[in-house]
Amino acid sequence: VAQMPRLVGALGGLALTTGLVTPPPVAQTPTQYREDVDVEASAFVPELSETESTPRSFEELLRRSLVLAGGTEENDEKERAIEEENKKVCHAITECYCMRHTLKHMNNVCGWCESKGRAYVGSERAPDEMDGYCAYWIFNSKNCPNLWCSEDYGLWWWSACTSPLVVALVLVWMAKIAYATKPPLPFKPPSIQLQRTKDQFFLGLWGRRALIPPGKTFQTYFSGGINLHNPFHGIRLRTRSCFDRVLSHVAWFSLYSALFNTCLKVAPIFLHKIHYDMICEILVEASRLSSVLNMIMSFLFSFYALGRVSWWWDVMNQARLCQGRNHDLAMIMSGYTCAQKPTTGESWLEHRWTFYRFQMLAFIFAFRKHSATFGQIDYSDMENCSLMEPSERAILEKCLHPRDVVMKWWSMFIEHHVLDGPVRALMLDKLCQLRQGYQSIDNLVQLRAPWSFEAILSGVVTLWVVIIPLSTVQDVRDRTMVRDSLPLMVTITNVLACGFYLTVLALLDTFKDPFGLWYDSMDCETILLETDTSIWDYLTAPVPECLRDQCQDKQLHLPSNELALGESEVLEARVAA
Repeated sequence: VAQMPRLVGALGGLALTTGLVTPPPVAQTPTQYREDVDVEASAFVPELSETESTPRSFEELLRRSLVLAGGTEENDEKERAIEEENKKVCHAITECYCMRHTLKHMNNVCGWCESKGRAYVGSERAPDEMDGYCAYWIFNSKNCPNLWCSEDYGLWWWSACTSPLVVALVLVWMAKIAYATKPPLPFKPPSIQLQRTKDQFFLGLWGRRALIPPGKTFQTYFSGGINLHNPFHGIRLRTRSCFDRVLSHVAWFSLYSALFNTCLKVAPIFLHKIHYDMICEILVEASRLSSVLNMIMSFLFSFYALGRVSWWWDVMNQARLCQGRNHDLAMIMSGYTCAQKPTTGESWLEHRWTFYRFQMLAFIFAFRKHSATFGQIDYSDMENCSLMEPSERAILEKCLHPRDVVMKWWSMFIEHHVLDGPVRALMLDKLCQLRQGYQSIDNLVQLRAPWSFEAILSGVVTLWVVIIPLSTVQDVRDRTMVRDSLPLMVTITNVLACGFYLTVLALLDTFKDPFGLWYDSMDCETILLETDTSIWDYLTAPVPECLRDQCQDKQLHLPSNELALGESEVLEARVAA
């Protein structure tokens, strides 16, 4: 076939030379026409015009034409050897998809007859060596009914196929056994169990009081920084953080994603091409659904998450604002009582103790309905730690808003004992700001998005997480690419995406309880201890010798030997004063 153009040319030249073909009539003389034909014939068969005589038979004409075309007996033997080799390689194929391994040997001359289940030498149209007609002829390995070839499935293929399942099972083990955490349970703050007596308050800086544990902060901060050697060194498990809350869900999702990707990898191998194409169309439509959900979720997350983070900072600022107002009141009261004599015969130290108790009670009642730990504090605990007297307890137990009643008593105390008009007005203004701050915390904690919005957000995120494996499927119509893909990396990608969205969703749920028990929540006990210790220092710290003349309260005078005295000696000295 390859030599056919040259063979036709040679036959045409010989036919014109020998006169077997009559030239068409042209407007030329016979002599001119003969000369033109001789030139053309010599161009096709130059050796014949110079060395050979005119052939006398058709067989001789054909033999000479084949010689001129390059068809020798040696070439024929080579061609027959190649054909036999091709047949040998093709007949060794036992599965349709194994034809792809013959491409490097013979430039794809093998085909597969599916109706007979055997490979033959052929072309794209039909087999060459087969008698009869093949009803289902496949020349390209990509068109096989399924992509099964037993030669391909070695250790590497099985490792690539099962590695996602192994990783998923390890994550499930970590979530259920190694890093399993129980939901936190509410408990009473240790600081509230410390008894604060009047005697210890009289001792002031030498008395037994609450202390702030080292490293205890109002909010837990991430201090991981940048570390390329260990990017996850700042992330800790078993800390009741959002990572612990979603670890179990992410582990089960990894198992689901690994099963999906593994089944997708083996689908072209075991499923018929027609069935695979049907599943392929379903996956393509599902990927379009994932694109729509991704757009909706991106809008909701960007709108809602940033707003909740800003809201979180507002709650923290309001809590710090209330702490600052308490410090202002304690500072003004301590300065006023040092410079002025008491209105009655009682000592200012007694009034400072009452002032201190009102501040602490108002603070505890302000956070008691928002904090799970402060919610465990009852009236008996406040009475046992000497912050509440029995008569006050009898009244407050009947009140629906005990914080407002305590602040009422507090304002009465200021009105009665602070006689200086500007100072009294300033303290009452600070007290009103403190009440407004406590009320702002109540309002902010109750500030939520509409129920429908949160329901849509939760539903969209959950649905998106379910179809994350579908969104990462690419070129699913190419069965060869799907079969040769690595499902481990796709599974890891899906797990990271799922972990991110579920963690953000858990963090948004944590925002609903800013003073809860989770690792990300704000610790009310810390801000209570900070306020307690600051007020204690404001109201009980003695004055140095340089200010002794301005201090009217003799109990705050600092004797030269007081620093060397013990608790009992200091108490006796102050009681005597």
